[in-house]
Amino acid sequence: MITYTSQTTSDDRLVLPSCYYRIWGFMTGEMQLKKTELLVYALIYSYFKSAQPFTGSQKYIAEFTGAGKSATEAALKSLLQKGLIAKRHIREYGRDHIEYSIVVEALPNIGIHKDMHNMLAKEKGGRNEE
Repeated sequence: MITYTSQTTSDDRLVLPSCYYRIWGFMTGEMQLKKTELLVYALIYSYFKSAQPFTGSQKYIAEFTGAGKSATEAALKSLLQKGLIAKRHIREYGRDHIEYSIVVEALPNIGIHKDMHNMLAKEKGGRNEE
């Protein structure tokens, strides 16, 4: 597991120096994510682990991952096409927002995710994996 911490120090920063996210072994192992795709997924996954969707802007993602706008857009598009993340448009308080969340069914059925997969199987009438 690798922990990334924001190194941004300017006064107009979106990411505070105390913010961080982690890259878990399954992301580079079973999921074979690399480069910007890996960093963007890890950032969104950190919100998933806190039971929240990610609602940050693409500018925030770019700042936190150190990637440019086009690389960030390409990574989000690729993760969506692979079915690893979901995107939802919402309107709240008169403003449009985008939420990104992890697709649980796409997570590897290993250790930390087995309970989630078993719960999904129960909901769909399937068998639990012991």
